[in-house]
Amino acid sequence: MRERGFGLIVYAVLALAILGTLSGIAWKIRESGKDAIRVEWAEANRLAQEAADKERAERALEGRKAVIALQQAQGKAKTYETRYQALRRSQANATLATCRGITPPIAKPATGAVASREPDSGLRLTPAFVLLWDAAWTGPDGEPLWPHPAGAAEGTSAADPVEPQTVLDTHAENASRCSANSRQLAKLINLIERLR
Repeated sequence: MRERGFGLIVYAVLALAILGTLSGIAWKIRESGKDAIRVEWAEANRLAQEAADKERAERALEGRKAVIALQQAQGKAKTYETRYQALRRSQANATLATCRGITPPIAKPATGAVASREPDSGLRLTPAFVLLWDAAWTGPDGEPLWPHPAGAAEGTSAADPVEPQTVLDTHAENASRCSANSRQLAKLINLIERLR
């Protein structure tokens, strides 16, 4: 019986040794799996960092280009503003408007009140006026929106078939578009501030 008890102890020790070996192998497999995952994660993190660095560099380059373009546009606008002021000084004595055949007011017979004038008062704006009116607008690149090829109106004293109402309608449209651009710019600035 002693031998039988001794055999059981040997089998138990052998089973423990096998079990320990299998546990060690399992632990090694598990650790090597963790190492593989760590390597994959490290590689993924490295690639993501490279992509983020590349995107940041591209955005910085675009930002520098935008700043340069804005500075150039502001320089052009300043140059054009100087030219516009010179043009205004040169047109200081020019005839800006003419009148022809102003209709006198019409009195109402019953009350004696004066009625409004006819819609066409005869006022006509000269090319010099239209040139000065439009010349103040510059675009996003700093260039004038409506440049005159000669830099001055020809025949500045000649009457032009442009009526004040037409000029006011054009001005209202320009002001409406400018106001819409201002609102969009304000929204964009607010969005950028929130995203920072």
